[in-house]
This record gives sequence, structure tokens and C-alpha cells, in this order.
Amino acid sequence: MKPMRRIRTFFKTLFEALFFIDSKGLSPLLVILLIALDLFLFINIERGIHDALIKAPAPSVRYPKACEELFTKPLSYERIEYFHLPSYKRAAPLCQKAQKLLDTIRRDQTYAYFAKNYFQKSSELATLKQSIDKQMQRYNNTLFEKMAREGTKRLAREKKQFYQALQRIETLEHELASWPRPQDIEIVRKKLLPFIQKHKEEFLSGQEHYRFAYPFVYMYAMLKFLAPLLLVALLLFYKTRNAASTKTKAIHLLSAHLLLITALPAIFYTLTLIYDIIPLKFLELILDRLYRWGLVYLGYYFLIFAALIIVGFWIYRAIKRAPIIERAKRIKAMRTKKRNALQNGTCLRCGMKVDYRKDKYCAACGNELQTTCPNCNAKTPKIAQHCRHCGAAL
Repeated sequence: MKPMRRIRTFFKTLFEALFFIDSKGLSPLLVILLIALDLFLFINIERGIHDALIKAPAPSVRYPKACEELFTKPLSYERIEYFHLPSYKRAAPLCQKAQKLLDTIRRDQTYAYFAKNYFQKSSELATLKQSIDKQMQRYNNTLFEKMAREGTKRLAREKKQFYQALQRIETLEHELASWPRPQDIEIVRKKLLPFIQKHKEEFLSGQEHYRFAYPFVYMYAMLKFLAPLLLVALLLFYKTRNAASTKTKAIHLLSAHLLLITALPAIFYTLTLIYDIIPLKFLELILDRLYRWGLVYLGYYFLIFAALIIVGFWIYRAIKRAPIIERAKRIKAMRTKKRNALQNGTCLRCGMKVDYRKDKYCAACGNELQTTCPNCNAKTPKIAQHCRHCGAAL
């Protein structure tokens, strides 16, 4: 049996097993019960897959943004102070080491002093700038000066506060510009900077490798949970396909539903893996190489030839199947025409009224109307599909 025919036969058998017992439809109550069972199985299988994927954290959890910025961007008080791993145990070992090292640095008295004053000044500066912006939204400069000259105490006081805020902003910006950078602090210079320089390449290569391998890691973690269920369901389905007893029929019905609900996430995650590997990884790698070599236009050749091959295959298939389809249509039309002629008592060739029980030939065109049955040798209408005396196929 050809592979495609086997697949079609399998799905046909599965469909019949899902909704029929001994070629009879299931009762409404049994259908409702099976739908409830399918929902229960689906929910628990999804939960099981979710728990199994704990061992396959997403790249954003394995290599969080804070960790990536620590190794790839300039060092700042903000990056040290707000460094956080969403899930410490699921993060990469380098990120865990970085977390421990930063915790040690934050507890250092010298660093804590400079960091505390830096954030205080930064917070004050942000508050003053926000206050200035609000005042500028209420008054434009010309109106502000005009109202201040009128001598109103409230407006004069607001003007004074406005310029004092501007002066304070300038002072704070100067202080922050000359404030010691994190890398100027001894503990950072001696511990954190060497750690970043030593492990930067290791971090970047590990991150890139994990991003590429993640679909496979994800698939493996999912299959560890799903494969046993799928194999058990498939084995039971095949073992009970020729069910004779009521118990075996019930097992066959349940195994079919378990097989369907288990196969759905397996198919979905397999398609996701194929999508992640072929378009997102393989084509990205090819395009990157073509850009480097200045031959990116060759990618359009690939798309053109791929489209020609795909469409050409379906055209070839359609042309090859056209005579078969046409012949099948002609046979079906002839059978219908013969059935109508036999039912209406008309000659198949000329449409004249005839009696297929008595007439041997059509009186109008001479068309032979009867033939001898090869099984019982009795006379029967030539256009009939079965002998009217013994039922044998003609």
C-alpha cells in the first residue's frame, strides 16, 4: 500500500472510531460525555506540557535583558542597582554569577554611598525638570515676564522659584557630570569589570547557541511528557481495531479520543519547530551569507525556482489526473443515463419508448436492448447493472 493511501486509511479509521461503534452513530449522551472527556484531557495535557517545559526556559528567561545589557552596554549605576533575574534558578549560570557578584557590590559601603547620592541627585533633577515643564505649559515666556512686571507678589514669587529651579538644575547636572562613575569605584573596578571582560564572549556565544538550539530543547522537553501518552494511545488503538467484545470496543473508542487529543499538540509543536528552523534560522543564515558576499539578489533566484517547482508539480499532477477524472465523469454520466433510460423505459441511443421486458431491439433505431446473463443465462436488459433474475453483476 502506498504511503499516502496508508495515511488516508489511518485517518478514515480514526474518524470512524471517534464517532461510530459498529458503523452506528453514538447517542447524544455519549457524545456529550466524550466531548467533556476530550476537554479534560486537553487541559491536563497542556498543563503537563507547561510543567515539562520548566526545564526548557525561553531565551528571555535563560538570558534576561538585564544580564544581556550588563555584558553588552556601558556600565551605569542603574544597571548595577536594578539588575534582576525574573527566574534565578532558570537563568544561565553566568547570569547567576553576575547576580551574586552585584549583590556583593551593592552591600559595599563605598559603592552604597556613591550610589545613594547619585540616585538622590538624579531623582531631585527629574522632579525639578518635571516641575519646570508644568510651569512652562501654564505660561509662555512673554506672558510670564509681563505678569511678573505688574508687581503681583504671587507671580513674582513663582518667577523667583522658577529661576531658582533652573539654577538648581544646572548645579545638579554639573554635579552628576563630575560624579564618580561606577567603574571608578574600587570594588567595581577590581571585581565587576574583570568579570565582564572575561566572560563577555562566553555570554554572547552561549546566548546565540541557546537561541538557535531552543526549538530543539523545547521539543525534547515537550516529547518527554507527550511521547509516552502518544505511544500508549497508538498501541491501544491498533490492538483494539478489530474489536469484538463490548469491553474492547469501549477501549478502542477511548484510545481513539486519547490519540486525537495527544496528537494535536504534538503536530502543533512539530510544525512550530519546522517553522523556527527552516524560515527563521536556515533562511536567515543564507541571507546573512549572501549579504556578506554581495550576492543577496541570488535569493530571488531561489524564490523564483521554488515557486516554479511547486506550481509545476501541481500542474503536472493536474494534467496527469485529468484523463482519469474525465473518464470517471464519463462513466458516472453513462451510469446515470442508463439508470434513467431503464427507469423511464426509453432507448439509450435514440430516446424512443421501449419495453425492456419484451422488446429485443428498438423499433426506431435497431439498438439491441437485451443480453444474456453470464451467471444464469436468462435474458435481461443490456443497460442494467445487475441481472433482474439472479442479481449478478453484468
